[in-house]
Amino acid sequence: QDAQRKKVVPKLRALFEELDQDGSGMLDWDEVTSANELLKNQLSAVSKLVNLEELFICLDYDHSGAVDIDEFCDGVLNTRADKPLELFRIMRQNSEVLHTLRLLYQSVTGEEQVPHSPRPLSTEKKPADQDEGGNGKGGSS
Repeated sequence: QDAQRKKVVPKLRALFEELDQDGSGMLDWDEVTSANELLKNQLSAVSKLVNLEELFICLDYDHSGAVDIDEFCDGVLNTRADKPLELFRIMRQNSEVLHTLRLLYQSVTGEEQVPHSPRPLSTEKKPADQDEGGNGKGGSS
């Protein structure tokens, strides 16, 4: 699969550059819709999707109205997998949220390294009548 990826990525980059009519390094929906039919057909073929609007919506997970070359290549490669596009979009959104949380953590604490998990998560269920310290609620001891 990695060999196939390496083979397809240069083609995707070339396709992106042809679609990016203004040379901004960002591809917007207008550039996709105004592309010639040959480019649209190439994009449909490589993404295995006929509906280019659906493809663009999934690539533009942050609703910015444009995608850069990395978002484009990663997104199109993921459409070729046997996974729903929504899954790819959710994964991208989660990645962005994680990145933002790391920046926030660094800003608040001043620490360069964000711990993998600030505190261990407990999988044990607490009885409903106990508080955080394990003491019974509502009664005095």
